[in-house]
Amino acid sequence: MFNPYEQLSSFENKGIVDVLFPEIPFPKAYVRRIQNVYYDVNMNKISEKEAISILRQYNNYIIKPSFGTFQGKGVEKISLNKESEENIILESFNNQNNDFIVQEVIEQHSDIAALNPTSLNCCRVTSIYIDGYYGCSTMI
Repeated sequence: MFNPYEQLSSFENKGIVDVLFPEIPFPKAYVRRIQNVYYDVNMNKISEKEAISILRQYNNYIIKPSFGTFQGKGVEKISLNKESEENIILESFNNQNNDFIVQEVIEQHSDIAALNPTSLNCCRVTSIYIDGYYGCSTMI
């Protein structure tokens, strides 16, 4: 109700939220695919082959759809081995139906990881201030 409607979708697209809000820290995005076009970390257009080459530099990564990843839906952690790196990377791309983002793996604090060790657990704080009154909501 209080947020401009035209700006709401920018928070829903995980594939570009770090580009739209560079002042907010996000996991590093190695590669992303938007409308079947691949981009590197600096949003330069690259080929699928170049995207694979970039990801071969890392031991693991997170790949997830740009939309609809609440509660870990569609999120995969990919671990690479030297024998079949290219096949694993290409398969992870093909497992995504539409736009996706490939990010660095984040190591969270052990206390937070204990809540659910198979996902990246978030602490969210939402607040509102209107006419001298405020409300606050928190959740993990």
